[in-house]
Amino acid sequence: MCGIAGQFSFHNQVADLQTVSNMASALHHRGPDHQAVKSFGALCLAHTRLSLLDFSENGHQPFYNNRYSLVYNGEIYNFKKIRKEIELNFNINFLSSTDTEVLFYSLIYFGVEKTLEKIEGMYSFAFFDNEINKLYLVRDRLGIKPLFYTIKNDSVLFSSELKSIKNVVDVKVDHPMVIAGLSGHAERSRSRTLFKGIKQLTPGTTMVFDAAGNVESNVWFHPADLVDLAYYNELDRLSDHEVSNEFASLFTNSVEKMLVADASIGAFVSGGIDSSLIAMEAKKLGAKLQAYSVNVTGRHSEIEYAKKLVGEIGTQLHIYNFEPEMFLRDWVKTTWFNDAPVTINPHAVPFGNLTALAYKNGEKAVLTGEGADELFLGYPVHVRAAFDQAINSPWNWFNRLYSKIPGSQSQQQAIKNKYLSQLNDMQLDYEQLEDEYKINQSVLALPKSQHRLQAQSLKLLTTTLHALLWRNDRMGMMNSIESRFPFLDESILKFAANLPVKHKIRRSWKFGDIRHPFHISKHIVRQAGIQGLSEELVKRKKYAFRVHTQSENSINADFFKNGFWQEFVGLSNKQLEFMCENTSSYTLGNIASMDIWGRLNIHNESIEDVSGFVAKNMMTELSKIKISDNPN
Repeated sequence: MCGIAGQFSFHNQVADLQTVSNMASALHHRGPDHQAVKSFGALCLAHTRLSLLDFSENGHQPFYNNRYSLVYNGEIYNFKKIRKEIELNFNINFLSSTDTEVLFYSLIYFGVEKTLEKIEGMYSFAFFDNEINKLYLVRDRLGIKPLFYTIKNDSVLFSSELKSIKNVVDVKVDHPMVIAGLSGHAERSRSRTLFKGIKQLTPGTTMVFDAAGNVESNVWFHPADLVDLAYYNELDRLSDHEVSNEFASLFTNSVEKMLVADASIGAFVSGGIDSSLIAMEAKKLGAKLQAYSVNVTGRHSEIEYAKKLVGEIGTQLHIYNFEPEMFLRDWVKTTWFNDAPVTINPHAVPFGNLTALAYKNGEKAVLTGEGADELFLGYPVHVRAAFDQAINSPWNWFNRLYSKIPGSQSQQQAIKNKYLSQLNDMQLDYEQLEDEYKINQSVLALPKSQHRLQAQSLKLLTTTLHALLWRNDRMGMMNSIESRFPFLDESILKFAANLPVKHKIRRSWKFGDIRHPFHISKHIVRQAGIQGLSEELVKRKKYAFRVHTQSENSINADFFKNGFWQEFVGLSNKQLEFMCENTSSYTLGNIASMDIWGRLNIHNESIEDVSGFVAKNMMTELSKIKISDNPN
């Protein structure tokens, strides 16, 4: 929806208007409809608006009166219900039809804690009470909306994006996170970033800063809180038909809530069951929905399924044809807007092109299917119950990479001595999360064989899903497009967390998917599609969003010479050559992604210069490309 930024200065110092203006300038893509920066003495707030409700100036932020002020990014889907409650009890004359104004008065009259119990949606916001000189920073339950902060020079700076904070402070790399970032931890982490001293506000957390510089942190939601023994037993007693009806009702309500907007809303579809179910339901509800899909041309193309879907539900399909060489063309630009290296989610590159297509066609928001695989166990590895560690030890990964490079042991040992304890702490954090889920699920008195399956959905909400939400936010906002997630509605989260595994993974007499024979994934989701989709779409196997990636390019040592990675690890040119000759193309591609990130963010090279460097020093196996080609 928007971008937010601000500064709160401690000890009665005045916040710097120019600093916050500079932060806001990096957020224009998040809110092209209006931008404002407002000073309140010790506090300065900035907001860039992408208006989906009430396009009038009455919806502009910051919202403030003589005591309180607010900047907010997100959507409160049940705001109309809360508005009626406020009007009934407090005689407020609302000036707009926005959810922002409802949130503002809810925070004032109900307080932060009660408001968080009431609101449903995705959000991050900063709320200030001038009378008691306290700033509240809040992020939604799952971290759908981002919020970063750092404490510098007796003040706290916060923003929707890392690049915004980087605009006004000198940054240094967080070495353990750079090492871990090669295997995807940059987007999976719920609290750390690749920059030392700049943190994410952990999802489901409120941080409170006062004028003296004191900081309180309150975790008001943890995915394990979703576990409810009574609800589990209730669902366990229901028949298949009754459970299917319960899910169908919840899902219809979720889609209906997320269609509320004064702006046009589209849908991203792949022809898979998750996005197909969303599009089908939206059409049933009467939405004038247009669909969008990426056609990754060549062996990865799945566009025929998307075409089949729109034929069945009766809507128009807009296709972005993503050619293999386009990855190289857009790799650098995607890295910049992604606020992280493109590693575990290379599909961020075509995803960014798809959001550009949607924006060009007049959309401001899209419905998308993230969350279904995590909540209902759709990934093949979980269906066959072959549970690998979701997060491998970052140090072990790094150790395997460099153990064979001649002469690199001294650099490797130096890094190990300095950062191994921090890397181990990161690994323990992930293991502790998994233990918490297992303990919570154990109260359900299930056979031990099911504990991990039940816990897995909760764990995936904090790892795999967090990374996907990161991708959707950055690649959507890159082109001023908001993603909405019907599978992540609060009622569906509660339902899925307590749904017995037998309704997620169902045994079958048919062989089915070779990756998990005689078992059907996401059974309850597929059942919901039977009444409106063809059998081919309902039973379609789960595949990852496959795309031509950095690993399909030829990368030699010249690519890394005098770059960020060589500087970071301390390898000689000869050692770089050995690394390139003896490292898998996948791993080498991830290292190249980190090098691009470092050139942009640590060496402060421009997108154009780094793109030119990439074009000069890397060749696709398919063709030469022109970096200047218009991606849209």
